[in-house]
Amino acid sequence: EIDDWKFSEAVNAGFSTWAAMKAASKTLDLYIPCGSVYTLDEDLELNSLTIDGKLKFDKSHLDANGKITLKANYIWVRLGEIEIGTKEAPFSGKVDIILTGTEETDKLTIDHGIEPTSNTLGVTGKFNAYGRVADQAWTRLKKSAQKDEQSVTVVGKFLPLVGEQIFLAATEKSTKESEKFDVTGATYDEVNDQTVIGLNSKIMYFHYGSDKLTYAVDGVNSGTAEYDLEESTG
Repeated sequence: EIDDWKFSEAVNAGFSTWAAMKAASKTLDLYIPCGSVYTLDEDLELNSLTIDGKLKFDKSHLDANGKITLKANYIWVRLGEIEIGTKEAPFSGKVDIILTGTEETDKLTIDHGIEPTSNTLGVTGKFNAYGRVADQAWTRLKKSAQKDEQSVTVVGKFLPLVGEQIFLAATEKSTKESEKFDVTGATYDEVNDQTVIGLNSKIMYFHYGSDKLTYAVDGVNSGTAEYDLEESTG
């Protein structure tokens, strides 16, 4: 049995070094046996992965985008467990599990009464994932976001992590102008009480924003009501 075996220190499946294993890993069918704990601390691409023990993700070896990536044609958490963080220690980075199977690649057979499938994550064991709880789920644009810009300025202290995603709601006529981005960085300006958030790609549509805009309408009793018309971001 292997206790807390790290992929970057691997000597397994006939390979003398981790580099040799990783070079051939796309064709490797990796099996994690009962009682064994494997710690993924490197990006890895496999043909298939079957887990009867435990696979943990190590947040101390994230890439430049703050994430770790596991790719396989199929993954079966059979009797075992995938652990991404715990309740006491949430995973602070990002995990990408990417299924690469096609009609031509090997297929997963969970039960002979079920048609074999590729491009599948099958869980008959446990899959536990605990991520960071955001202090704030949404905010507003402090100024309008223009087409082709690659950052937005929002109201207050709003600090998503690198690799997390933010969503810009549409402010024009079509809801199709809503957009989603990966965060590349965030800087809070305490003097102006605003945060500038870097985006992984250019903005495609105009999104209205302002410190505050009010619009007065006639009330039922000839009074007025004021509405904030600021763009939401989250």
